[in-house]
Amino acid sequence: MAYTYSTGPALQVVHNNISLATGQASTAYAYVDIPGTATTITLKGNNSVLYLQTYVNGWGNGGNGVNIAFKINGVVHANSSSSNGDQWCRAINGGTANRSWGIGRIYLCKPGLSIGNTVTVGLMLGTWSTAGVHAGWSSYQTYFHTTIIELSQS
Repeated sequence: MAYTYSTGPALQVVHNNISLATGQASTAYAYVDIPGTATTITLKGNNSVLYLQTYVNGWGNGGNGVNIAFKINGVVHANSSSSNGDQWCRAINGGTANRSWGIGRIYLCKPGLSIGNTVTVGLMLGTWSTAGVHAGWSSYQTYFHTTIIELSQS
């Protein structure tokens, strides 16, 4: 199957199916790493574009907003830790009931690296004013995925 982006063809497609048995609890007004989600690729092109896609599900205890961010080579992308409610409006915002949630994210990034360099992409969980939200849940097996597509600039 061929993938094409306006800058060129796909150089590689990496898909990581994640099975999270322990869950990851949130910290209020901050993003925390979700364990087991880091995927490392070795670039096949110079100055490539990375298309990142993920779907994460979890359970909320409080309903004050939850979001997912990508962590690329140690830097948080697509969101930031703050008390600004705009950062947390992706799911379960505005209620107090316990509820499940699912978040899909797509992000394009251009790391500006050459062939042979590695890029590590992980996921982070963030919440607004509550620490009772989980990616996955400690007593249930949770599955989600991350897909990385490296696109050529030529």
